[in-house]
Amino acid sequence: MLANFKSSKEEYYLMKQKFFTIWAAALFLMITFFTLPVGSFSIPLEVTHTLQYTVRVYWQGRFYPDSTRIRLEISDIPIPTEYQTVTANLQDGRLENVNGKPVWVIEKYMREVPYTVITFTGTFVVSVDLRNVPEIPHIPVEPIVGMQEYLQPDDRVTLSPQVVSLAREIVTGTENDLPSIITSFVEWIQRNITYSPQLGGDVKLKDYEIIQMKAGVCDEFATLFIAFCRSVGIPARYVQGYSVENENLNRKLETGHAWAEVWIPERGWLPVDPTWVDLGSAKKFVTGGEGVHYRYWGAPPGSGITKVEYAVTPIGWQFLYELENSVILSGEQTENGWRVSIANVSSVPLLDNLIVKRYVEEYERYEDVQGWPKLIFLNPGENLSFEVGQFDYGWAYSRLGGSINLWKPQEIPFLPTEQMFWIALAVLIVLLSVTVAMVVRRR
Repeated sequence: MLANFKSSKEEYYLMKQKFFTIWAAALFLMITFFTLPVGSFSIPLEVTHTLQYTVRVYWQGRFYPDSTRIRLEISDIPIPTEYQTVTANLQDGRLENVNGKPVWVIEKYMREVPYTVITFTGTFVVSVDLRNVPEIPHIPVEPIVGMQEYLQPDDRVTLSPQVVSLAREIVTGTENDLPSIITSFVEWIQRNITYSPQLGGDVKLKDYEIIQMKAGVCDEFATLFIAFCRSVGIPARYVQGYSVENENLNRKLETGHAWAEVWIPERGWLPVDPTWVDLGSAKKFVTGGEGVHYRYWGAPPGSGITKVEYAVTPIGWQFLYELENSVILSGEQTENGWRVSIANVSSVPLLDNLIVKRYVEEYERYEDVQGWPKLIFLNPGENLSFEVGQFDYGWAYSRLGGSINLWKPQEIPFLPTEQMFWIALAVLIVLLSVTVAMVVRRR
């Protein structure tokens, strides 16, 4: 009898241990699913960047004190725009207007000996605010007076017959609607041009070369987008600057970035980034040009500047406003299948990738529904609906956040993260209840 009691007691504690093990696993699953992102994506709309510029001038040979003079023009500095303001604190030099843009100019007579490396520093505070980017009206593309400069070919935007023909083919079906045309160009570039860092560097491709290579970096993405826009009569221009990216929660300054701006009648210039697929982000700021130009006078023969280097270092930034939960998805069954709706609940226009997948039982996985994903343009408050076809189980989600299940209530296949969280929570509650009941009964 004592042996039976011990055996029963050992079985009870073994069962109790198993339940606690399962309970702990369920708790771990719940915490894991709770902490995973459920389609969340934020858009920085107001950011202040503080940047330290360091310029080094390398001098070789001799000089004549108070007679030998150098002049530097640093164009690659933040400039004021419609959406950003700039404050400069310069150790040396001043800001001058050169070709319509601010340039950091340093002029100095050579006085000190020895001179091998001369260092200059300056601090720039850039405030980018995109909270008031206007909506893009659904209007036809018509000739615009006074914008000829931004419709003409240039060194890289050649507007060759191949480029113009392709641009006109892409806009077929857009009904000459301005936002739809802009969206169709970005979507075509995303689907057909591969981002290839190997092509980055001093050699920049022309628009027709990009189409032939089907590859490029942000420079090429922006160039081709501008070429497409100009081909159909939309004024567009090239923009360059720097960007802050969030990697492993540590924001860092990228080496550089390029995007475009298009002219919207009665609205002004609108940023469009065909690489990052957005209509502006405050983690980017605009600079005036590339590199440093230098000259020197009155140097002895064989003496002078051998090279000039500069570095841009972020010494502080503040994310003041980030847009979250900017879109809402909904879905319903109709006689023709599933209908998915997406609404922009933010105050700014958006470009968003809408993805629709269906569950394939044979392979036990989700696959893209034919014709999807699609790039969607949405003005503030705009709501668009799409018929996505007939299937039993599916899933729709967008890059800017949110997801919905498209499944019949009889049976549920493998579900996305958001639903898995609730399943894990239910399992946890059941196991917890059974464990408590066992402990109470034993006592």
